Amino acid sequence: MTITISNLTISNNVPAGTTIGVLTAQDASGTIIPCDYRLTKGSLGYFAIAGNLLVTTWSTPATAGYYPARIRAIGSNGMFRESATFIVNIVPAAPPPPPPPVASITVNGSTNAVVSEGAALTVNVSNGPGNTADWVGLAVAGTPDTTFISWDYLSGTQTPPATGMTSATITMTAPTNDGPYEARFYPDNAFTVSARTGFSVTPPPAASITVNGTANAAVTEGAALTVNVTNGPGNTTDWVGLAVAGTPDTAFISWDYLSGTQTPPATGMTSATITMTAPTSDGPYEARFYPNNASTVSARTGFSVTPPAAPQPVITITPTTPEVPDMTPLGAVVATYAVAMSDGSPFSGTVRFAAPFFDAGGIFALSGNNIIVNPNGPGIGPNITTMTDRITLETVQ
Repeated sequence: MTITISNLTISNNVPAGTTIGVLTAQDASGTIIPCDYRLTKGSLGYFAIAGNLLVTTWSTPATAGYYPARIRAIGSNGMFRESATFIVNIVPAAPPPPPPPVASITVNGSTNAVVSEGAALTVNVSNGPGNTADWVGLAVAGTPDTTFISWDYLSGTQTPPATGMTSATITMTAPTNDGPYEARFYPDNAFTVSARTGFSVTPPPAASITVNGTANAAVTEGAALTVNVTNGPGNTTDWVGLAVAGTPDTAFISWDYLSGTQTPPATGMTSATITMTAPTSDGPYEARFYPNNASTVSARTGFSVTPPAAPQPVITITPTTPEVPDMTPLGAVVATYAVAMSDGSPFSGTVRFAAPFFDAGGIFALSGNNIIVNPNGPGIGPNITTMTDRITLETVQ
């Protein structure tokens, strides 16, 4: 007679009474013989017999390893007896599967974000369950989860996506009142929040305006100047005006929309650099920023207009460092000079020698637009070595 068992491998954390394998006894012809199965004393402790089953008996996880189980089979009619030893492999239990990822939600990519009133913000959802009716809502912090100010499906609209989404980035609009808020993630059209994050809403930064990139700039009468606006509300009809300092805000000398013209831009602009023309009269002025075609100033900066600098004469000598022989005769021309005004206007004055070098001790003289060897002077040689003589010219107007 032969004894067989259907299985010899079992996990070490199964409960007591778990079947390891089914025992079968057969005679030489292969006929199954009903038997009474028993464990020998040496096999007791980890195993037991239940009918024709080898079962576990441990109540706490067993130590993994190979364990012998000696089994005696006695035929029901008493005519057959047989024994067999089986080696049971008790193996460590497989680790449990990792828990499913937890849904998470952020605003502008972070927790506790700070956003401006009415500004666009992004709500980022990840590890959602992927239902088509998963949605997000914005709510005042501390209010019941059944309340919300605005909401969208993960499609970014109030129409659910065609297929479920486990992650999404949704553009929404921040509330227009300051304070603490929450972005909440709700699975499957329910009102049970599975993820939330706080964010705060603050007033937008104040609009600012400068002239030529600074406050209290000084510009020349009629010169081009740049008006720089930042942090505007972004209306298409926001505008800037130049006005005399101290005049009513309804008064202005010139104005432009943030487009830089008197035609508003196609879309609103929150910042701009506009080229305008300074007033032509000296004095204190202001650049003023007016939102939305109104006459209420939300930002201003002072600047002053001053007269242009007076044009200056510029003397040019050709050549700049003339070299002449030491025996050059009296009255000979050694260089020429020309005078031009810095603004291009004609020069109407005269030119003369002046400090510190004057006419090099009487060596040189002026004749028309020429610098000559003074006909009445000592001349320029003869010299033993090369000499350097210096002169200074000035204009008189």
